Amino acid sequence: MGKYSIKQNKQSCRKVNTDTYEIRYLKNKKIYADGKITYTVVWKDGTETPDINSDDISKQPKENYEIITNHNNNTVKKFNKTNTFLSSKKALLYNRISYDNNNYITTTNNIFLNSSAGGSAGGSAGGSAGGSSIQSIDVCDSIKTQQQVCLDYCKETGILIKDIAIDIGISARNMKNYETGQLGISCSYLTPNSCIIIYTPDRLSRNGALALQFLNIMESKNIDVHFVKENIVWNTKTASQDKMTIRTILNTAEYLSDQTSERIKTTIARKRKEGHYFGTPEYGTKIEINSLGIRKKINCNIEQAIIKDIIKMYKSNLKIFSVKSKNYNNILHSLNTKKIKKRNKDFNKNKIETIIRNYINQSNDSSSRFNTSFNSLLTGFSNITTNSIDIDNNNDISIESNQEMNVSTYDNKPSYISMFTSLFGL
Repeated sequence: MGKYSIKQNKQSCRKVNTDTYEIRYLKNKKIYADGKITYTVVWKDGTETPDINSDDISKQPKENYEIITNHNNNTVKKFNKTNTFLSSKKALLYNRISYDNNNYITTTNNIFLNSSAGGSAGGSAGGSAGGSSIQSIDVCDSIKTQQQVCLDYCKETGILIKDIAIDIGISARNMKNYETGQLGISCSYLTPNSCIIIYTPDRLSRNGALALQFLNIMESKNIDVHFVKENIVWNTKTASQDKMTIRTILNTAEYLSDQTSERIKTTIARKRKEGHYFGTPEYGTKIEINSLGIRKKINCNIEQAIIKDIIKMYKSNLKIFSVKSKNYNNILHSLNTKKIKKRNKDFNKNKIETIIRNYINQSNDSSSRFNTSFNSLLTGFSNITTNSIDIDNNNDISIESNQEMNVSTYDNKPSYISMFTSLFGL
């Protein structure tokens, strides 16, 4: 559910955004004799496109389809054998993890959170830099574990799955997962008499007030929220003691989140003073850990060569194309023909425009610095007149003026002005 890129096949796919197609879910999988597999795609707005080739659909929606289909079939078989009724409410299964891999690297600051003693390292490639350790409170079960526990719970309680939403690298500190993540997108499709299956309250949020606001909204819509580890269902019939348990867990999660945030900020400040670079380096640069263990940003020779080629094409195209977009399209076509990538992704016009704009800005800055420095130099010497320069016994310099120096033109500048020019890098 949500935004998933579809590879090509523009004939059979309805375009929603510039570079992505937005899929809600898949259904009606068909397997043909020649091995071809197709699905019916249900789009975000509810419209459907049948018989889209599996190769044109990205991985996540296909995985969700298999999980949902297998779970629902097995659950129906189990309850048919025991002559018991399934739940009338179909579920959205929601899982979240704040970090994008098992090393717990934050998506915003790219800091390695080391749960063992010895401190944190300045970046995913770095080692320990000493100091107090940072322990992540969000070393949570993996998405796969969350999902499996929730599926087992649904199978035992007879709940069929309608949809799966996964947020990876999305913080729930201020419920961004509900504002802009898959949770918010998925909840917009929920109807009354649905339910949400969540592993534990801190997967929903680490902000007590916002989480309770969300739960009250779901309650008003008659949408149950199941917290699997606590075996508590939040709805209009939930006992006050159970609601207190959920509130306590949410408040504790918020407190621990605040503590971790403070420790991370303190560590970042210390490491910046030590000279560490944080963040993703812009194209043309890379991160290198030096001999002192400091995370530094340096030029990347391979990317610099690609930038140089792009600028060269841009300048050459200026003689041919008066419209910028045609110039960029020509560059893009050349890069794609040569199969040149931007960090394993295809170039697009926006990326090319950014590279060229940075080049132009750097050129303007260099020109401005040259003019400012040289004009200041000329101004300082333009009124100096001298016939001789004497140094007395006290090492004072006295200038006797009889004849004005000609420093009005750059071409005729005296040799010592050339020396200053060289020193200033002019």
